[in-house]
Amino acid sequence: MKLKQAKSKAPAERVVKTMQDGNAIARMDARINGMRAMVDALKAVKPATTKLYEALGDD
Repeated sequence: MKLKQAKSKAPAERVVKTMQDGNAIARMDARINGMRAMVDALKAVKPATTKLYEALGDD
């Protein structure tokens, strides 16, 4: 788990550096890439979430 956490920190550190030091275009690109990553993460968990809610029912 620690290795996975370490790997996930590296991109975040690059984004922070870009937001601090980058020009407007670099900052925009960093935001776009971050949003894409969030969309990909949501798409990855959607099937499991759908199954969970189907199993729970309306009760």
